[in-house]
Amino acid sequence: MPCFDYPVIAESAADYWILRRGVSTYTGDFVTNCTYFRSDPALCTTRIWRSDAPERACCVCSGGTSAQPTPPPATPPSEPPAPPPRNPSPPAPSPGPPQSSPPRAPPASPRPPPAAPSPAAPPPSLPCYDTFYPEQSWLILKSRNDYTSLRANDCGFFDARPANCSVYKWIHLDPESVCCTCSYTP
Repeated sequence: MPCFDYPVIAESAADYWILRRGVSTYTGDFVTNCTYFRSDPALCTTRIWRSDAPERACCVCSGGTSAQPTPPPATPPSEPPAPPPRNPSPPAPSPGPPQSSPPRAPPASPRPPPAAPSPAAPPPSLPCYDTFYPEQSWLILKSRNDYTSLRANDCGFFDARPANCSVYKWIHLDPESVCCTCSYTP
């Protein structure tokens, strides 16, 4: 059964800064979704958002849901966020899991269906839909983890040049985890 990460519960951009559990000090990581924990699942027990817990939101941390949640409304910051405050307030207690929402409808203009297979061909794969939720569009060089002058408001940037999938990412997402062109499979 597939597992879908919940959106992180946050009232402001400051809630996306990651804290060390137990000591409530900032790590300097600004994380808006579960990609951070998928890269190193051991962080599930040592890191936490200021207002949410990875064990509620992230499949890799034994959270998430089997029903794809509806994405939150888009409120992209116009610039990269400010650094975290010096003295964090203690993390809020982890809320219980939210009620499952109905599966999200596919985009209005899905990719064309695959051609009918020949009798010897394997069955067609399920259609793939990009799952990018725009939060901010500045791109970062993966090799240096540094901002570039490039912006991408959706996966179309990577559709035009698939080789860029391994070169650039958004601060909050890796295109390989949300863009079909970059090998994302639902």
